[in-house]
Amino acid sequence: QTVINVSGSPVATEGNDFNVALADANGELVAVGAFIVLHVSAITLIIRNTIALLGEENIAEGDMYLINDPWMGAGHQNDFCVIQPVFWEGRRIAWTASVIHQIDVGGPAPGSWNFAARSAFEEAPRYRALKIVRDGRVQPEVVATVLTNTRLPDLVELDLRAQIAAANVARERIHALIRRYSLDTVLAAIADNFDYAQFLFRRKLLDLPDGSWYAEDHIDHDGHEERTYTVRCLLRKQGDRLTFDYRGTSKEAPGLINCPYAGAAAGAYCAVYPLLCEDIPWNAGVLRQVDVEVDDGTIHSARFPAPVGYCV
Repeated sequence: QTVINVSGSPVATEGNDFNVALADANGELVAVGAFIVLHVSAITLIIRNTIALLGEENIAEGDMYLINDPWMGAGHQNDFCVIQPVFWEGRRIAWTASVIHQIDVGGPAPGSWNFAARSAFEEAPRYRALKIVRDGRVQPEVVATVLTNTRLPDLVELDLRAQIAAANVARERIHALIRRYSLDTVLAAIADNFDYAQFLFRRKLLDLPDGSWYAEDHIDHDGHEERTYTVRCLLRKQGDRLTFDYRGTSKEAPGLINCPYAGAAAGAYCAVYPLLCEDIPWNAGVLRQVDVEVDDGTIHSARFPAPVGYCV
């Protein structure tokens, strides 16, 4: 609600092309927002990659990071993600996250989808954990660096401010919960909710028949020429596990139709949450029962610097 209230961007306020999430200290999803599931279903990858990039000792209270790099876990470069570590008495206990699709984040083409691109270097700029807020203060030089690349700086800045405001609100709400119930109770509730969601999802899967289902679809243009690419998915259900097997999908293309692994994973989770979990909490407990298998170097797991701008 804070994103909608603060942002003046029609993407967020009218199109609702955004989402929010909470995660635990290790990046495991605690709660998923009500809007575009794709945006935050792979948020764990973004948080873990940020921790790996910066190092545990450099994750500080009062900081927020901007990420839009698809190889860090973003959907594509247009998806600006702002994550924030939440601390209590010096201990990191959670993360907040929000993602908003930006109309333009720079690059050769208006809208940032360059159909002529043959590599990620010909697409929009990629940001890896830019510290947009340090010790509770917005960093003007970082914001200016981001805005100098976009054709719509006013809208992008409004959305960034909305994401920062939403993170502040979420942090304060978490702190309020802790003050009311104690840290141990809140952390125990999160752990219990993971187990509860896993239990309910396992029970649902066990009620469904075992089997496998295959589907494929085709892309007939890669941005440069007419050429057929086949996207394959074999869905296997065995006992209490689901496996999305994308192996056999066509090799990565010379155009922008590819996605890194995060896109394949998020696509699978987007099917699981809405279609199977209407009565189950959407959190990491569900994903404990889901496997995603891909071949590297394919449309579903493109290697850097393959173009990936159209990965949506």
